[in-house]
Amino acid sequence: MVRTSSRVRKSSPAKHSKNPQATPRRSRTHDTRTVKRSLASNQRAVFDWYEENQYRDDVGDIFSSKWQCRLTDWRNEFDPDTQNLHDRMLQLKEDPKTLELGLFFVAHSVAAFSLWHLLQACYELDKRICETSISQNKKLAEWQQWRPFQYLLSTDIVSEWGTHLDSLSTQVKPSTNIFKKEIAASRLLAMAEGVQVLEEALSIVTSVFMGKRKDMPCSFWMLDLIREGVDNRCRAIEKHITHH
Repeated sequence: MVRTSSRVRKSSPAKHSKNPQATPRRSRTHDTRTVKRSLASNQRAVFDWYEENQYRDDVGDIFSSKWQCRLTDWRNEFDPDTQNLHDRMLQLKEDPKTLELGLFFVAHSVAAFSLWHLLQACYELDKRICETSISQNKKLAEWQQWRPFQYLLSTDIVSEWGTHLDSLSTQVKPSTNIFKKEIAASRLLAMAEGVQVLEEALSIVTSVFMGKRKDMPCSFWMLDLIREGVDNRCRAIEKHITHH
């Protein structure tokens, strides 16, 4: 998210063709090609790992236009210098809630992609558990703008889940209102399906992080925090639904 330029006067004689502006133009072209090659390399790394480990159904969108735009934005925002990335990732252990997904992707593309998929599974459960009023939709959209560990480790979200789960559990109890009971049963089924998707996403994340642990010193503490976030959500469902 960066940029400058300058004009060469039309009256400049031909002998001045070695204009200093020519070099930056060539450099920008070179940089653009370098970025494209880097993005293509990241996309291919993600696709190859998922295909090799038989998760191909989960990787199809890595070559989509949405992902292309997302990766380009991240590459422009975060310095791809290896030493810089290494230093920044080491610092994040002290304050993991500041980790940005874009930085993580530039540093470790396959692991970040698996984390992105897990977050999508969590967002879907947010929708299935929480009510879908206009004000609630606004809140869910806000959660999706949070940084990964800010979102995953949020006690406020788990508390919000508890409120809606308690409300749902009262509808599951014996009632003469068959219509309400059917709606509640439908929501419970949707939640169960959502939990299954989340558990599958966590399984893939675990496989990726453990497989990349030699090149990714952050894999252990990050995986612990991801599991903590998922466990907190699953326990909330068990506490507020199963025990009622």
